[in-house]
Amino acid sequence: MNNRSRFFVSSALGAIAIHVLFVACSSPTAPPSPTDSGVMSMIRDVMNVEIPDANAQPLQPATFFVRQTEGVDSNTDFNWVDVPGLAVNFTVPQGATNTDVLITGQAYALTGGSNPWALCGYRLVLDASPVGPENAGARNVAVRGEVIGMSSSFAFMDRFGLAPGPHTLRLQTARINIGGPSTPNPASGNATCRTPASMTQMHVTVR
Repeated sequence: MNNRSRFFVSSALGAIAIHVLFVACSSPTAPPSPTDSGVMSMIRDVMNVEIPDANAQPLQPATFFVRQTEGVDSNTDFNWVDVPGLAVNFTVPQGATNTDVLITGQAYALTGGSNPWALCGYRLVLDASPVGPENAGARNVAVRGEVIGMSSSFAFMDRFGLAPGPHTLRLQTARINIGGPSTPNPASGNATCRTPASMTQMHVTVR
């Protein structure tokens, strides 16, 4: 095919593409016909362009929910431990853009001596890699214990843009310090951060 013929074919196919797209936009309720599909296929093959498939179904969000199964204690600074039951295995499909995570829960502090506070941390672990710095949680909760133990509710969210394929999210907890969020005083006594059973949940939405 000479240059003039090639130019004519490309121009004609371009006009066909514009016509088909114009019809599709002006008639949103009309279902695609076999003729339209054939034209789209011819345009893809000859012009080497990508045209959305009119028959493609929109991606539906996938939601996962897990609840803590057992209580867990942490009484050493930055000794991160898994929260039992708070792990989600999921697959990101082609076309998904965001993975949203919501954590809600409750932290207890058991303290003694002259130390009335504990700072309890929570962080996410994505595919075996902690999210955020090693010496801080995604959400730190200051809890006043005073021997008998008191609790503080917490919640935090995060968003990830993940590659298609299988992934895992886990929640971990650790004591950050004792003696209060602004005046840590390790010598003032012992403190344990406790995450009671069934008090913490994880919601994961892939969309």
